[in-house]
Amino acid sequence: MNDLSIAIVDDHILFADALKEVLPVNSTIATAITFSRGEDLLTHFESDSVDLVLLDVGIKNGKSGFEILKEIKYRRPHIKVIMLSMHTQRKYVNTAKELGANGYLIKESSAQDLKKAIDKVARGCDFYTDHEFNEPNKLDILSKSEYEIAELLIQGKSSKEIAEETFRSKETIDTHRKNIYRKLEINGIVDLLRLGVKHGMILDNSM
Repeated sequence: MNDLSIAIVDDHILFADALKEVLPVNSTIATAITFSRGEDLLTHFESDSVDLVLLDVGIKNGKSGFEILKEIKYRRPHIKVIMLSMHTQRKYVNTAKELGANGYLIKESSAQDLKKAIDKVARGCDFYTDHEFNEPNKLDILSKSEYEIAELLIQGKSSKEIAEETFRSKETIDTHRKNIYRKLEINGIVDLLRLGVKHGMILDNSM
């Protein structure tokens, strides 16, 4: 792909500017622009477009990185998106794939890896970093609903509170709770908290 136009979306302005500087500016890349909010990129699409987006998973200004990814793939499905992240938990990679990302790159990756990712994705291939992700993640076997409920349980919410928040019956939540414990082969909330810490759902000092 010639004359590639790239957008960088990251709420850390210094990182975005530094990333722009290390991009392999050559005959392949024509332009690179930066945005601190995903919404600003979406507004940009009203008058112009880009070929590829480098999108921060953990962006905090406005919508999350994954929400912006969904918007991009809905509005401009032809645009390639590489997710940039500090997260090495497999669940983030899986979510990126499910939402249609064309690549996933750890932020600590080298400039050479960045160039490799851009080149491969621009040619129509997917690129997922060779970084050694934390494995295994037992939580990956949960369904989307079960994972959502597990997160709420870890936050200390009761079945009644979760039922009200998710618009389900308490009996349904209790059934999900039993299925979660059974699938994860654990005995209760304490074991679930330990798994949450291990796989990045909560910080160590949350216990």
